[in-house]
Amino acid sequence: MKLLRRAFSTGALDMAYEMHGSKTASRSIVFLHGLFGSKRTNRSVARSLAQKVDARIFCVDQRNHGDSPHSDVHTYAAMAADTALFIKKHGLEQPLLIGHSMGAKTALATSLLNPQLVSAVVSVDNSAVKKPLGAGFEEYIAGMQVADAAGPRSQQELRSILEPYGETTPVTEYLSSTFAKDKDGVYRCTLNLNTLSDSLPDIAGFDDCLENKQFIKPLLLIRATQSHFVPDSAVETTRKMFPNLQCVDIDAGHWLISEKPHEFVRICVDFVRSLKDF
Repeated sequence: MKLLRRAFSTGALDMAYEMHGSKTASRSIVFLHGLFGSKRTNRSVARSLAQKVDARIFCVDQRNHGDSPHSDVHTYAAMAADTALFIKKHGLEQPLLIGHSMGAKTALATSLLNPQLVSAVVSVDNSAVKKPLGAGFEEYIAGMQVADAAGPRSQQELRSILEPYGETTPVTEYLSSTFAKDKDGVYRCTLNLNTLSDSLPDIAGFDDCLENKQFIKPLLLIRATQSHFVPDSAVETTRKMFPNLQCVDIDAGHWLISEKPHEFVRICVDFVRSLKDF
């Protein structure tokens, strides 16, 4: 059971964010987290990357996550509309979009629907194809729903509830990071668990309205070799929509940014330096 604590919104949503790097930097990057993530998830790599490429990096909370509004709609077309609104509202001049997993598909959808707003895309271990997430994500949501209903008052209590659902300590820690203390000292989940649960097929998919569009600017697809998310066939399907695609493999699992942060930053730096119009 999920206790709703905020009003639901319709249309493009105004996303919460953190900004890293110099406010006077001419380059801008929007960093989109994966499912169950937040603006804090990629904070350390964003700070490192911002210094190395002299850019402002905006780490956002996507809809139904973190401090951003909740909605009963969770499609990539909707999340692309949120991203376009963010770019326009903050006056960003053709930023680079970096997204991991769900965030990768949001970045791809944004560039297809609004190519004039985006200079290039880095898609991290996801592509423009429909690919099942796996049963584990349903278990994660079930665990967070149980913990949310229990109302734990300490991190230790929260982790003990989530542990049977988290499989490993890092996953349990990741799930616990979606909780925050309310004014009564109770840990509550910041995710819109009901909508995310109902939307897992949409998150695994890629909106049909995007299939006949193209983004001809650069796309870097960073693929994790120990992950099932981006097989060779997915690379070729994505290339039809993104003809200026290059693919780089990292020997890591799906959470490659946290597993290989230095390698990830190095690859992103090399890509940024190769761009002529950023």
